[in-house]
Amino acid sequence: MLERQTLYHRNETKTSLAEVFAYLFYVCDVDDRYIMTSEHTGEPTERFFSKHDYFGLDRSHVHFFEQNTMPCVDMSGKVLLATKSSIAKAPGTS
Repeated sequence: MLERQTLYHRNETKTSLAEVFAYLFYVCDVDDRYIMTSEHTGEPTERFFSKHDYFGLDRSHVHFFEQNTMPCVDMSGKVLLATKSSIAKAPGTS
């Protein structure tokens, strides 16, 4: 059975995807780094970066922002439900 890969999953190299991204941010010659999250991943991502001392990046130059979501509709424009009492949402345009 295949393991589920996540942002925080550590593979055989013991490197998480978040660490790979942080390294790429570190070697880029830019002042500020912007990390887009979702309503589900924002808080855990910020905690992960904080726990790892922002991987050597200057905290004041690391900015997190949440991608917006929009209601899901079918081809006829009818709003789709996630449950009987909630509207299904998907990432929208920023």
